[in-house]
Amino acid sequence: MPFGPDCEYADFDDCVRRNRDKDDPEAWCAQVQRETEGGCDQVRESLREKRSRAGKLGAAARWGRRGEGADSTLPPSAKRDGKPHLRTTRPVAELREGRNDWYRISNQAADIAEVFIYDEIGYFGVTAADFVKDLRQITAGRIELHLNTPGGDSFDGIAIYNGLRDHPARVEVIVDALAASAGSFIAQAGDQVVMNRGSQMMIHDAWGLSIGNAADMAAMAELLDRQSDNIAAIYADRAGGTVGDWRELMRAETWFSADEAVEAGLADEVAGRDAAAENSFDLSVFRYAGRGAAPEPTIPESTDGEADIDIGDITDALKGAFA
Repeated sequence: MPFGPDCEYADFDDCVRRNRDKDDPEAWCAQVQRETEGGCDQVRESLREKRSRAGKLGAAARWGRRGEGADSTLPPSAKRDGKPHLRTTRPVAELREGRNDWYRISNQAADIAEVFIYDEIGYFGVTAADFVKDLRQITAGRIELHLNTPGGDSFDGIAIYNGLRDHPARVEVIVDALAASAGSFIAQAGDQVVMNRGSQMMIHDAWGLSIGNAADMAAMAELLDRQSDNIAAIYADRAGGTVGDWRELMRAETWFSADEAVEAGLADEVAGRDAAAENSFDLSVFRYAGRGAAPEPTIPESTDGEADIDIGDITDALKGAFA
């Protein structure tokens, strides 16, 4: 039975053979097998069930970067040692069914509800169906949404975004550490968005998996472009600029520090600056593993507000016109 952090060992002998450099490969493999064997079995069953439901197309366009290279059906970051690898920011051992700790909702005061999303968005984390069902039970006048998420399924993300936008309560979003991918546009549902000390935000184009012929691939490409345009419109609606401006930043996979997110218009303010927030996700699935590894973002020019007017220039022009 497969086991290992990435389910990479076919059996115990395979593990020992591939780890001869360790002091006691048998003991090391026995420990790894005990810790990960069950998780691999559940991941395999979950994926088999999901594939059977997905059908010919990879169904939901997940939020990420498309692969590069004509011979690649999966992005380079979705492969390890040249073999397909489940592309997720969550350790494989944690990909199991039956978990109910993806997020939590608690009452901070009589009229304030605290909501925490500290996980992926979608099948392996916070699903829109579960989240919106619980969200509708909140009767408080103010929702304080805390985010620490690497993103996930873009359709679930948009459903969560709309669920928050449509709720009658005032929504205050606090990015505690990371609002990447789908998490970045869920954050835009807030009436106020606060970047906590040392937090980061990341935006990028949608990606998806397609199985089929050329027509199927073309249909998936069209779907991804439409979905990316929809998400770019969310950023433009809040921060200004055009959909094209934001798509350019999304294609480049743009990371923002807390201050840069405020400068870009994706957040309103930065909270205390005592220390940097710690990330608990595997960000190697993205083009850049966090803001520290990414180039400085380009801030789109806002299309909102009035243009600067020089009264002197207007006066001189009128004098010239009537001279």
